[in-house]
Amino acid sequence: MVIGRARPSLQGGFAHGRGGLLRDGSTRPRDAGPVGPDAPARRAGNTEWHTRPRPTTLLAVLTHSLPELQAWFDSRQAQGGSRPNPRVVTLLALEESRLVAHRRAHEFDGRPGGLISGPAIVTFVDAIGWMMAVAHQPPGSDAMTVALSVQFLRAAPAGELTGEVEALRVGGRTSVVNVTVRSAAVPAGPVAHAVATFACRPDAP
Repeated sequence: MVIGRARPSLQGGFAHGRGGLLRDGSTRPRDAGPVGPDAPARRAGNTEWHTRPRPTTLLAVLTHSLPELQAWFDSRQAQGGSRPNPRVVTLLALEESRLVAHRRAHEFDGRPGGLISGPAIVTFVDAIGWMMAVAHQPPGSDAMTVALSVQFLRAAPAGELTGEVEALRVGGRTSVVNVTVRSAAVPAGPVAHAVATFACRPDAP
């Protein structure tokens, strides 16, 4: 007795699952996504699906104003002996779950081809992620990077960068942030994307 029979999929081979005929007699690929009135909208011309915004878990409230956070960041750089004048990273906006910062061009950024080096972008990501982490901690707190994943999406020409931080989880002793880095010289999209985790140290010396 035949229990089930494989049927050809539109991508070649055989499929037992989601490929094949729909109720109206039409066909769709196995990876075409869900169908029905509750399915997400599909962008015309490609197979990218709209997704809902990532949920944010905020277990701590914002404890710094923008000037206070900028001053604390500058002081930590000075303690490490790496505070340039004028500053390299400047805060532009600070909200409960969002932060925007600007990075000016620096003489040590360059790499062959007139591009910003990868380490320079990673340093920027780490700096503004740190800002979001300590912004929800008591004044005088510090944070250490415990995990950092960076994807370089496009080459960034030497020049200014803008970074936007989204808090995915902030509170207690751990903060997880999503960082998007853009260049005005690259209109096609972000030049880098990162996810970082920080271990917070309230009232660090």
